[in-house]
Amino acid sequence: MILREGKNRVRDLLEADIENGEYGTGTTAPTAGDTDTGTQVADTEVETTNTKSDKLIQIVHENNFGMGNGSSLTEFTTWCNSGSTLLTRNIFSSYAKSNIKTMTATKFIFIN
Repeated sequence: MILREGKNRVRDLLEADIENGEYGTGTTAPTAGDTDTGTQVADTEVETTNTKSDKLIQIVHENNFGMGNGSSLTEFTTWCNSGSTLLTRNIFSSYAKSNIKTMTATKFIFIN
């Protein structure tokens, strides 16, 4: 059995390594073997804001008015290790990004 203290240690190690997030326009369903964003929208890759609580990491990515404009965003990824390790990839309904819209992605990772 991994105890709460051990789970929170794993949480701390992982949270310290999560650095950025990125949107894309890919629509292929995520698989465990994915190693990159399906179709990157380069100007959306920015640092995330991460917070921790008991066995939980919250990851927030702010896509401001000047990022990803003209794209129909459909995926979001989070990265570790200076952008060399893909941690998560999610697909969502198309969002037409323009300079009058912002977008915030919030992810939760629960260490169970």
